[in-house]
Amino acid sequence: MQTKNEPVQAREPFMKMQWKIGNVQIDNPFVLAPMAGVTDLPFRTLCKEQGAGLICMEMISAKAISFHNKNTIALMEIDPCEHPVSMQLFGSEPDLMAEVAKSIEDRDFDILDINMGCPVPKVVNNGEGSALLKNPNLIEEIVRKVSSAISKPLTVKVRIGFENEPVDIVEIAKRIEDAGAAALAVHGRTRQQYYSGTADWDTIRRVKEAITIPVIGNGDVDSPLKAEALVKQVHSTFDYSIGETTVSGYTATVTANITTFDSDAILENYQKELDKFLETIKKENRVPRLFLHSCCAPCSSYVLEYLSKYFNITVFYYNPNIYPEEEYRKRVHEITRLVNSMEFEHPVKLIEGHYDPQEFFQMAKGLEDVPEGGERCFKCYRLRMEEAAKLAEEGGYDYFTTTLSISPLKNAAKINEIGEELAEIYHVQHLPSDFKKKNGYKRSIELSHEYDLYRQNYCGCVYSRREAENRK
Repeated sequence: MQTKNEPVQAREPFMKMQWKIGNVQIDNPFVLAPMAGVTDLPFRTLCKEQGAGLICMEMISAKAISFHNKNTIALMEIDPCEHPVSMQLFGSEPDLMAEVAKSIEDRDFDILDINMGCPVPKVVNNGEGSALLKNPNLIEEIVRKVSSAISKPLTVKVRIGFENEPVDIVEIAKRIEDAGAAALAVHGRTRQQYYSGTADWDTIRRVKEAITIPVIGNGDVDSPLKAEALVKQVHSTFDYSIGETTVSGYTATVTANITTFDSDAILENYQKELDKFLETIKKENRVPRLFLHSCCAPCSSYVLEYLSKYFNITVFYYNPNIYPEEEYRKRVHEITRLVNSMEFEHPVKLIEGHYDPQEFFQMAKGLEDVPEGGERCFKCYRLRMEEAAKLAEEGGYDYFTTTLSISPLKNAAKINEIGEELAEIYHVQHLPSDFKKKNGYKRSIELSHEYDLYRQNYCGCVYSRREAENRK
């Protein structure tokens, strides 16, 4: 990881501070999360080369191991360069998992992890993964029996909730610690969220405050921008005590992991930047031209109310991802009605982009089964924003941006990262944004009611519609 062509390690000595899970020493605080279908052997070795402190393998079925499934056994291959490395099991039968854990302990992994966070239906429907959160007694029994069966450190990965079930994740964390776990990884999302929305790092903080074993925070570190923000915040809050370990002139032993990270803090600068800029143009009595990509009428409502005080705005409705065409036409009608109904301080006009769903399907090829909020969505952001940037340059606009960041289900950091890249390519300034700030999302709901806007129950594409239907 580099920032401004300077290795972060050179500026942040804590990155080399050592910590432990049980008797396993880890050389820095950065952990590669286990990701099914992603963290295979080649990927893990690349991440190790790039400095990951702890490597986690993709999850493996305990039941499949007991059946001696050849494909499953192949997933257990480890390269010597990976150490320290964590092997992750999933299952729901305490005795079977303990038996399997004992049978594989002589394999070349350092830490055994149990997955209690996977949200996918085929796992949850078997009572495994995040479904275990509904049964704290079973969680405790699994952890106790597996930890008693092996001598290597045992860790657990959880989510913070399961849809509408009454899950007390802090109490579950205490029971996991009491049952013998050496560390706990917490993904700051519920099962219902899958990988969408924003991870709740405040809940991760509360978990850490309640237990003494290391807590590994997980969620939303999906770009260099966010990683850098995390590094900076951790640097100011990292808790350590003087000990015997010396690293780069710093003598310290890490006694706590990340405890106070708030994912919203990463995005705070966007709003600060925007507020400062808006204040400047108001003082200068300037009204720049803004080319505003609109994803839908409800999201656009607050953004238009907010920005029309400062800009001459062209609203650009371009969303080839919307499925089916009937849905697309409904959304076009709503954004048209909204622009014609609202009163603005400065002129606002609407233009509709071309609607060709094949553009979206071509872009999404090979990513059809990626959960909402992942790489397919990132490419979709870029598809729509690039068209806006291109037309903004052609039209001689001063700025371009998108309403996408107002949604809690959209990755604002990624949106801004893409915007800045496109600004360099098309030579038109990107207006940084996180429009959900300052109660923007709440205000968009109020305006939606005020103008009786149609509020869709899925993002727009056929894949998000399918996911929404599967969650019912």
